Formats: sequence, C-alpha cells, structure tokens
Amino acid sequence: MQDFVLDKPTKSAIVTGRTISYLLTNKDVFDSFITINKNLQVPGILCFDFIDVSKFISLLSGQMILHKATAGNKTFNRQSYWTVNSSQSWAFDWLSVFYEEKEEAVLKKLVQTTLPSGLLPKMK
Repeated sequence: MQDFVLDKPTKSAIVTGRTISYLLTNKDVFDSFITINKNLQVPGILCFDFIDVSKFISLLSGQMILHKATAGNKTFNRQSYWTVNSSQSWAFDWLSVFYEEKEEAVLKKLVQTTLPSGLLPKMK
C-alpha cells in the first residue's frame, strides 16, 4: 500500500475497512497517500474508511476500563488501559489483561496483550 505503481492511472481508489489503522507509523500513512495519489488520474477520487475511536472508547489515559462478558456459567473480565500515542499513526497504545472470575471474586489471569508499545501502567 505504501509503494506500488499501476500500469495506468485509475479514476478512483478505495481503501476499505480499517486498513489505515494497520499502518504503524505516520510515515507509513503519508507514504500510502502519496503512492495512491501518484496512481490516480487527474482529477481522481480517493474514498477511504476510518474509525474514530473516541466515539466508541473513552480515552482515559492510564485509567482502567473494565469490560465483562458471560458465556455459559463463566464470567470473563478485560481490564484495558489506553494511552494516546501520536507518533504511531495518530493512534493509541492499548494494554488488555483478560481474567476469568472464580469463586469469591478471585480472578484468574488468562492472557495479557499490549499494542503496540510503551503503555502505562505496568502490570504484574
């Protein structure tokens, strides 16, 4: 997406879904738009979709957001932390820790994920 040349320029281009969200750096985003522009006719049309995370997730930097889900007789928790990271495609770092609730409110840690880097707070 960041470096391609078509045999001939096209009238339009579409970038579907959250494709732009998978570009890791601001340079990747700029390079992609420059490459797409070079492959469009003049005038040309570029249509793209993106997600405005602030409409769906409270960006409470460093504060824990708790999500719960029940399947059958088990309850699962996801503790999430977000930190805005404008150096990475104007996105945010996201740390999630998944737990299964056990008897007497004891949590069993299932898995921890971190995307992409440098997120506070550090989890044990």
